[in-house]
Amino acid sequence: ITVYEIDPLLDRYLNTFYLEAGKRGVYLEKENLILKIIVDNTVEYCGLCTQKKGDNSIQRTVSINITPDCWNNEPEQNKEAIVFHELGHCLLGRSHKDDLFSDGSIVSLMHTKMDGPYQPCAYVFGGQEDVDRCNLTVRRPYYLDELFGLNPPQPFWVK
Repeated sequence: ITVYEIDPLLDRYLNTFYLEAGKRGVYLEKENLILKIIVDNTVEYCGLCTQKKGDNSIQRTVSINITPDCWNNEPEQNKEAIVFHELGHCLLGRSHKDDLFSDGSIVSLMHTKMDGPYQPCAYVFGGQEDVDRCNLTVRRPYYLDELFGLNPPQPFWVK
């Protein structure tokens, strides 16, 4: 028997994940998932998916670590990316993909070292060109297309 139990703080991220999946033709059953919060400064991860690979009868659990470094001090887009990365493991069966584009940006949300792949700017000094270089929110559609297996072409921001 498997459980479907979602922490209320994380429910909106899961709903957005299902919505974005559906927009891309990926339909997932709302079953066999525990999405929970942990607070643990002794571990070196912000999120973790646990399940026995290839066997959906085993309970899938996503733990999101809401320490200040992982969660509280992060913009909303980074919180979403962490949750989506772990759901990519647990619900989509995705492994890590550590490829980089020629400009050094990550190819996939499934990269082991995500550093705000589609975050907004916190502070920008300079003109519009600096704002455009700093504000990564326009990258979100590419990363979601890639996450859900659409094999998008190299994005416009890679020069």
